[in-house]
Amino acid sequence: MIMHPGKPPYAMQDGEGIIENIIKGDFSYPLGERKTGKVPMGPWRFCWSHLTYKIKEAFYETFWRDGMYHAEKKRPSTGHWLRLFNDYLNLLESGKMSAQDEEALLIFPTRFKRDKSKTYAKCKICGKEYDAETLEQGICRTCLNDGEKYRCANCGCEMIYTNYQKFIKHGKRHEICRDCYEKRNTVYQRRSCKDCGRTFEITYGEKEYFDKKGFALPTRCENCRGKQNFTTPTYTPLTIEAYPPPPKPNSIFDVIKNFFG
Repeated sequence: MIMHPGKPPYAMQDGEGIIENIIKGDFSYPLGERKTGKVPMGPWRFCWSHLTYKIKEAFYETFWRDGMYHAEKKRPSTGHWLRLFNDYLNLLESGKMSAQDEEALLIFPTRFKRDKSKTYAKCKICGKEYDAETLEQGICRTCLNDGEKYRCANCGCEMIYTNYQKFIKHGKRHEICRDCYEKRNTVYQRRSCKDCGRTFEITYGEKEYFDKKGFALPTRCENCRGKQNFTTPTYTPLTIEAYPPPPKPNSIFDVIKNFFG
């Protein structure tokens, strides 16, 4: 909880609860290829990523139910933990960890530890560095999900013209929200055509169109009165995985020194 400020080691996504997770030895943080996919969202997964491999290994083998240190009599000694964290502190103070990744010095890193086998690039919008393969046309997922906020022209609710729509899809800004769009396409009234007798529908959008033009609602079906030019705004829903903003970064030196120095 010191290395993951305030977050219990058995916290996870879709877990049964801390007590049940402890009893089951269900530890969510990964070690190499051993992973559950349940790591809590937010900065916690980044905190874990920036720990040294030996510390991650010691935590994993202690908390995981099949770990070599999980049994009570096999737990690492206090001296063993102190040696691990003194080595960690030495790596931080020597500059070796920051030489590989400057975010190793932060209590709350904003991304995963750099992998030497990957290429990194800065997002064109926020300027933060990411694995180049995760960027879409040079823009990170967080910025793609962000954008210009404005109001629906019909009901006034808040809308967002995302950077994904603007820069990737090159789509136009929608004038009305999804609820208003769907209402415009629902049936306002059903009538019987006075010429052919067939039932036809008038949508809320059509009613709005005729009202704005000062026309009475039609009494004949579309075939009998001839097709009229009428268009409604289009709406394409957008779903992009959003990530909660990490807490403000701070230095990790004092934390290590206070508890393990």
